[in-house]
Amino acid sequence: GQTALLDQQVRQMENFGMTISAEQYDNMERGLPLQATIAGIAPLVTIPIFTLGFAGIAYAIFNALLGGSATFKQVAAIFAHSGAVSILQSLFVTPLNYLRESMSSATNLGLLVPFLDEGNIVARFLGTIDLFIVWWLLVLSIGLAVLYRRKTSSIFWSFMGVYVVIALVIALLMGGASGGA
Repeated sequence: GQTALLDQQVRQMENFGMTISAEQYDNMERGLPLQATIAGIAPLVTIPIFTLGFAGIAYAIFNALLGGSATFKQVAAIFAHSGAVSILQSLFVTPLNYLRESMSSATNLGLLVPFLDEGNIVARFLGTIDLFIVWWLLVLSIGLAVLYRRKTSSIFWSFMGVYVVIALVIALLMGGASGGA
């Protein structure tokens, strides 16, 4: 697992145009045990922060801009409960990554285009779209639609639009940094 993690980190850095020297590689390799500890502890801190942060953004948009009347606790509960999809993702993807000896997502759309070069803009874009995130957005949309008495489809497609734009920006940044197209 540590070798796969190191390979993924090097690949990501190279995708952003960085060149890894032998000394940098050795330093990264020595830091792997610490990263394993951090990876076990970090979610305990980051998940609640991101859950509350995204819930706050949704609360502000739906209540202030769209005239909703839900409480922050209700919106936060929807975000917290939709997080069950992330747990399922971990249970599904972790064994696959171990068997594949890879830390890259086993559930992204980039797997549908194995004939494209990894540096191709389409492959990078599709590789950023993960099916579990799409599922999470759907579950989140259902919860918010029920809470705010709105159409699930309009909420879902709004979220998907934002997700696709973010994925496109990431793909373009990776292409621009690495000089690829």
